[in-house]
Amino acid sequence: MYKLIFRLLAGIGIVSAPTVAAQVSLPQVNLGATSFLDGVGGPGILIQETPSYYFADTFADQEGHALPLDGEVESISTTTLIARLTDRKVLGGYYGYEALIPLARVEAFGGRGSGLGDIGISPFMIQWTDSRLFGRPYKHRLNLFFNLPTGTYSADRSVNIGSNAASFNPYYAATLELSEDWAVSTRIHYLWNDENESPSLLQEAESTQAGQAFHMNLSTSYKISEHFRLGVAGYALKQLSEHKLNGRDIAGSKEQVFAIGPGLGYYNGKFTINFNSYFESGAENRSEGARYHLRIAKVL
Repeated sequence: MYKLIFRLLAGIGIVSAPTVAAQVSLPQVNLGATSFLDGVGGPGILIQETPSYYFADTFADQEGHALPLDGEVESISTTTLIARLTDRKVLGGYYGYEALIPLARVEAFGGRGSGLGDIGISPFMIQWTDSRLFGRPYKHRLNLFFNLPTGTYSADRSVNIGSNAASFNPYYAATLELSEDWAVSTRIHYLWNDENESPSLLQEAESTQAGQAFHMNLSTSYKISEHFRLGVAGYALKQLSEHKLNGRDIAGSKEQVFAIGPGLGYYNGKFTINFNSYFESGAENRSEGARYHLRIAKVL
């Protein structure tokens, strides 16, 4: 039992919840942080702040069965996004770039960690604004996004904010306006992770490497008044390849989780506020809990 808890603590990150059955975990990823009208964008500078809260006291093994662990995980974070879409067009869309800076505090099984998370950057994104799909307006974006190993990390700590490994996490986001008031949006990600060559001392390993994964956000919203949209959003994460320990696969270490919940958005010109709540299910090798995001954005 104590070995299992050590494995759990070794894997805790700031946004992704910890793995349980494996000694390695996926790094922080966007799970529900973006939702309504996600594919919409245009030339300008976007400043966005996303405070988030996550809590879980249920932990699942590789078959999705609850583990008899007496403990909980709590994460409070905020993420600053600065993005610019230029007037320059590439492949018919507006070229842009962005940077994402997370801060977090995590408590798990008596362990604590706080500080800077892994900074994300994108040197290349394209936003298409005038496409049509099924005869309806279709806004979409391609983003080649990288996470850098800049987060607070120490091999002798049980809870770390950073992952100590770079990752490539490109995505495609889209919004289809089904009517004047009703829209559906998605953001589809692929995740590849580099090696961590200084893993937690609890693991007694020379290197670890998180597996490849697919994760997506999906939402639908309806305009209920001039400034407000009401809707439902969800996210799904599915790990595609096993985690590695010293270059070898850890059998049965793949993670997955699903979530859904209500949301409300306020839109006033170039200023928006979105609140989304998510309730997880179907977890494997992860914690299973509730997640809340408040997203405040302004286009300059």
